[in-house]
Amino acid sequence: MVQKVAEMKINQLINFLIQELDDLPDSRKPGNNTKSEISDAMMAAFSIFFTQSPSFLEHQRLMKNMNKKEHADSLFKIDKIPCDHQIRNLLAPLAAQTIYPVDPKIYQWLKEKKVLKKFFYLERQILIAKGWNRIFFI
Repeated sequence: MVQKVAEMKINQLINFLIQELDDLPDSRKPGNNTKSEISDAMMAAFSIFFTQSPSFLEHQRLMKNMNKKEHADSLFKIDKIPCDHQIRNLLAPLAAQTIYPVDPKIYQWLKEKKVLKKFFYLERQILIAKGWNRIFFI
């Protein structure tokens, strides 16, 4: 008997990520340099992995030229598009330990939604890139 795999729309994952990453600390002092939100920078960084493009801003320009619209607001829910420099400045002060607790929550969420079933192989193991530079078998 073939097990049915759940389908998930990407906006469900995006909404979950935004919810989990919404309260990241912001080390900036209030003022003019706080125009971009940490959550916008985080989703812009995520979009680089999602779109497989080395530059978030360049990818948005390409999408606008091809489709006459950007995906930053519609797909990634980014209010104000930060430039690559702003993304680095906003995210560099965040300690990795601040973001790592989200990993198991994402895994659990995907597991509950039955999205991971299609990634099982061999003896029902899953290969996951974690920490953006390590690979684990689960």
